[in-house]
Amino acid sequence: MDIKRFFFNALIDHQKNYPRDPLDVDHLRKEVTRFGKMLAFFGSFSKGAEIDVIDREGIPCWHIADHADHLYPQHFEACPRESGELGRRLPASAGTGSGEPDERSDLRDQGRIPKASLPPQKRGTPDPRLRGDKTRNAKGKHTIFYLHGGGYIYNFDHVGPLYKPFLTHLAEVCSAEIWAPDYRVAPEHPFPAALDDVYKAYVSLVEEDPGVAQTLCLMGDSAGGGLALALLLKLRDQNMPLPRTAVTLSAWTDLAITGDSIITRADKDPFFTESMLRGVATHYVQQHAPTAPLISPLYGNYEGLPPLMMIVGGREVLYDDTLRVAQKAREAGVQVHLDIAPDMVHSFPLFFNILPEGREAIDRIAAWAWTVRAIS
Repeated sequence: MDIKRFFFNALIDHQKNYPRDPLDVDHLRKEVTRFGKMLAFFGSFSKGAEIDVIDREGIPCWHIADHADHLYPQHFEACPRESGELGRRLPASAGTGSGEPDERSDLRDQGRIPKASLPPQKRGTPDPRLRGDKTRNAKGKHTIFYLHGGGYIYNFDHVGPLYKPFLTHLAEVCSAEIWAPDYRVAPEHPFPAALDDVYKAYVSLVEEDPGVAQTLCLMGDSAGGGLALALLLKLRDQNMPLPRTAVTLSAWTDLAITGDSIITRADKDPFFTESMLRGVATHYVQQHAPTAPLISPLYGNYEGLPPLMMIVGGREVLYDDTLRVAQKAREAGVQVHLDIAPDMVHSFPLFFNILPEGREAIDRIAAWAWTVRAIS
């Protein structure tokens, strides 16, 4: 069976199963849970380490311990039902094609991203570019503070089957400890509940280890990517220590839904429709203005923020949500690496067990996170 074709067909079926009423959150939750279980049953998301749940200031956080014994890059093998070409490593694309903006070649020239994959190393020999003392905290660890996606209406009870193997793999490739708060979600807990929760959890982590911020990568996908950017804005405004860098995957940054790609890429996106996004946004925004920067970070001020890596797929209706933030952050003097995968869908690195492009993206995240210079 062609696992990649199966995946894209499953996405199309998933979209067809969305409720006609986008405000029907119970139906939405049942469908995303069904989708996750279906993929798990197929065998692509069956693996993952045991994850501890640790309370931080009343916020339950998934915790994966440091994977310092793993080497970068990882050598990926085919999943049990994967065969042929999909089971082999593919080199990173040299460009995005179709005139899409891309900066991978620039980063390769600077030595921060390998042209295909870093050469294999003898087990037990860490790569100095990724294991330097300057990139580890007081406990000798890299740390990733990860904010899951889910349109602000799904928590780990609904999307856990997707995130458990992804976060485990991310920890291995990045040789990192991971904290992932299971923040409150709408409509039961609209804005600012999610932001309040991740802020409390982040501050708790920083207060426990004051040096962790300069070795920490803040990361999030979809709504979690937008939430990560909102958290950066709040941390800066509250004069709290900022992370070393932030990485977003298909960030949802504009809950006012004003990007041109909502229309121009509608026929390419197997995940979302405009009506579905507007309905989900209503649950989270409620009586607030959708253009408030802490709701839609597209409208925020990016001065003084740490370096950003922003990953997006070319088949996304939320494509412009990433590109517009990248441009705005650059204009504010922020170092931004924009990473576009032209044929990929929303949050594609989460599907690393199916998509070689997802595995390659995680490799690039590891190369970026521990080599980019932190702001002084």
